[in-house]
Amino acid sequence: MIKYARIPISTLNLSTRAYNCCMSIGINSALDLIHYYISHYTFNDIKNCGTQTNDELINLCTQLLSDSENEDFEISDGIHMSLCLSARARNCINANFENIEALLAYYEKNKSFLKIKNCGVQTERELIDYCNQLIPEQPYSNDEEHNEDFISDIYSNLSESEKTDIDCYFYLKYLFSKPRTKIFLEKLLSSNFSFNSFYEHSNNIDLCKFKNIGKATLKKIDKIKKECIHLSNAIFNYENAFDYFAELLINKFHFKETQCLIYRDDFQSKNLPFFNLINEIVKNLFSEKSSIIFFHRFNYFKNEKLLTLDEISSEINLTRERTRQLQGEVNNELLMQLSNLFICKYFINYSIDFHEDIIIIKDELVDRINSIENVQFTKRFYLKVFHTFGYKNYTVLNEDNKFDENLFLIKRELYDYFDFEEFYIDISERINQRIVKSYTLEFEGYLLKFWKGELQFDLFHRIKKIAEYIIFEEYALIVDIDDKLKILKNTRKTFKEMIPRLIEKENRPLHIDEIRNLLSANHGIEVDIENIDSLRSSILNNDEIVCLSRTSTYGLKKWEKEKKIKGGTIRKIAEEYLEKNDIPKSLYEITAYVNRYRNTTPSNILGNLKADQTNTFYFFESKLIGLTSKKYPNEYYQFKKIPINFYKILQTFFKKNSQKISYEETIYYLSLKYSISKLQIKVILDNYLSRGKLKLVNEKITYVFREQD
Repeated sequence: MIKYARIPISTLNLSTRAYNCCMSIGINSALDLIHYYISHYTFNDIKNCGTQTNDELINLCTQLLSDSENEDFEISDGIHMSLCLSARARNCINANFENIEALLAYYEKNKSFLKIKNCGVQTERELIDYCNQLIPEQPYSNDEEHNEDFISDIYSNLSESEKTDIDCYFYLKYLFSKPRTKIFLEKLLSSNFSFNSFYEHSNNIDLCKFKNIGKATLKKIDKIKKECIHLSNAIFNYENAFDYFAELLINKFHFKETQCLIYRDDFQSKNLPFFNLINEIVKNLFSEKSSIIFFHRFNYFKNEKLLTLDEISSEINLTRERTRQLQGEVNNELLMQLSNLFICKYFINYSIDFHEDIIIIKDELVDRINSIENVQFTKRFYLKVFHTFGYKNYTVLNEDNKFDENLFLIKRELYDYFDFEEFYIDISERINQRIVKSYTLEFEGYLLKFWKGELQFDLFHRIKKIAEYIIFEEYALIVDIDDKLKILKNTRKTFKEMIPRLIEKENRPLHIDEIRNLLSANHGIEVDIENIDSLRSSILNNDEIVCLSRTSTYGLKKWEKEKKIKGGTIRKIAEEYLEKNDIPKSLYEITAYVNRYRNTTPSNILGNLKADQTNTFYFFESKLIGLTSKKYPNEYYQFKKIPINFYKILQTFFKKNSQKISYEETIYYLSLKYSISKLQIKVILDNYLSRGKLKLVNEKITYVFREQD
């Protein structure tokens, strides 16, 4: 696979959009592309990458991986390049070990890399995982041997629910496998996606004969099988389960043996403080930047401040887009690590029955566990953990998690017959709208509105019980003995109450004409054209609503924190940005900030600011803009007017000296030659860099002008 490092992305016959998507995140070679695919499984996270572009890139990666599948790698100093290690991990290997054998010998002796210089917790975990790929895996017990009688001796003696759990664990292992392994398992198992089927196929079929299946994939397949067998043995042999559990903590989470023993008594008495254990694990689970995302982005902790994507990207010094991608990786890493603790499901006591059609996460449960185990997790985190234990069998009701009171997990099989999402939305709307007169619904007839396909009475009665449970827990509504659901009249809602709810329901900003139409459709309120100004006045006087620019379009004020939405005109947003900075900003920096909230161009913004009649903005040379109300360092006011032909001179200079001189050397040389202050040259260079006209490669200025520039 190393050969792909020499293949530029420009030679792969990609479409223009696919090529631009790759270049936007620094994918310059075929190897970069493969590494991204192996670590993300998709390209949808890249900005402007749609379904067609995503399919194009995945198909290309699949072809490249197929071409390289049959390559045999010797264990050598270069192998770690093909296993997608980070630069820091590779540097640790190269700086401290002569060859791979020396690396493995060190790991066998010390079981840790933390004593090596510049090797942190995240890098150590990466190196340990790498070593484990090269060392033949040993079962958790020296006495345990996998034999051909596994199905008859152990698996066949498990209960149906225990077999379902093994299937769920197997599904999670499949879910977090690399693309080639996932594709192979899908072809091997087709529709019968169970561990029993997988075990029989892997034992009875010569997997080596499958096309495009190399050593790495076979090794991963074998590892999945062994992990599922280990879990099956631990479930079947309860008395040995703690040994399995302790081995997991040591190998997967780097616990010391003494730390494991702390949990032994509680584990064996089936009263494991699981969330206390998780609290210890997550402290060292992520890198520094990923930890900030984990603790402040997902609303998993009651005692941690929830930050916006922009606030986090600023704190960890990454772009907003890269932070968004990292957010997805962190969530996947959490789910993968939780799946490793699947055995704990059998040794906890939280009164959660994973055989029920519906599981509800209430505040009382959360508060009780938090208090007993001395943790501060939110309902959202408890939902994440319990969903992991039933990932294949349960679906979260309303994935966006908009419920304030309770969170629900519902059997996945029932979703095929009933639209729970639409049912919940419909009930919510009925309760929250203005009800002039109480009315009654025939409940079973009402539920049939949301039924899918042919009616099955046994499933219908199961679903009816779930529906009754939901409306009681959420709205204290009860279906009476005659199967009637009574919706009581409520007080008249004002415009101030109705309009924010309409906007929230649509989940997007609305034009005043759309609000007017929705008032008519949802509440029977007609607003004549001559009274439109009265409606606009009601909207503008509502503290929950913000006006977006001058287009009579309105959104919710809370979206300013939750989404990329901000009230006010382009001029106001630019003024707000400049107010937060102590130095003038370039037109392109201002554009980047404004474009978070408005789709506009530098020329449009410049026209808006220059049209301002209040003398708010001060225009410096070299396209810098500040506020007249602020006092900036004198050097900015002394910038020279730059002749138009100077930019042609710069273009020639950069083209001639591309990758020859550093950023600082460029500033010094141009300042001296043309008698322009270093600060002004720096501003000009930074403008080019921010616009992509130049870039820094190994600290050297690199020319990337296009012909039309």
